[in-house]
Amino acid sequence: MSDTTSLAFSFQLSFLLGYDYPFQEVAGLEIELKEEEITSNDENQYIHKLPSTSKHQNLVLKKGLSTFDSPLLHWCSSTIASDLSNTIETQNLLLSLLDSNGVLIKKWLFYDAYPVNYSVTGFQSVDNSIIVDSIEFAYNYFKVVK
Repeated sequence: MSDTTSLAFSFQLSFLLGYDYPFQEVAGLEIELKEEEITSNDENQYIHKLPSTSKHQNLVLKKGLSTFDSPLLHWCSSTIASDLSNTIETQNLLLSLLDSNGVLIKKWLFYDAYPVNYSVTGFQSVDNSIIVDSIEFAYNYFKVVK
């Protein structure tokens, strides 16, 4: 596959025993290598920067308002609204980038993800805009799988 820019695309999230959900916006595909600074015992004029752990941003997905009986919303509400007396159910999430014809461009796999935030855009009676769900996931790590 060549490195081309897609002008029209969509995202699809797959998880929960085969459920697929379309999304219109994705943020948080970011990884950062942390550094540890160490001063030299011999010379105080140098600070050595050594690689440490990597840190991932939370994955944020936005889509049109979900239906009430959506397994995705059920997972979000049971995780976020829980009192932590039950174990949080994590899922591996497969995020696919599709072109305007639905052809796969790239996939990312997020390991041990769970929802940490759910919100809905505000409502205005004079505005005829689309109501959007926003769901934020924490996860251990991700990798590009295609």
